[in-house]
Amino acid sequence: MPTGGLIHTPRQAAEHIMALPKFESHKEPWQQAMEILIEAAEGRNPIMFAKIAVNRVVGFEPRYVPAKAASPEMKFHHRRKLVRDR
Repeated sequence: MPTGGLIHTPRQAAEHIMALPKFESHKEPWQQAMEILIEAAEGRNPIMFAKIAVNRVVGFEPRYVPAKAASPEMKFHHRRKLVRDR
């Protein structure tokens, strides 16, 4: 969130949206987020959709950490030789 806090529950998201000034909460992205949040609360949409909608409006970008490269210390099993190659 812009204030530095985090939204952990749908109730906190709803309280944050209700605390917005009218000129901000009547913008189209906030209206869509509220609609999806209400549908999730009623069981018509998954909670994940509401989380994504609120994160988009707030401007939260998830950080993806790339996978670690294989280090030389890692021991890999060698393929067994076939009988014909022995």
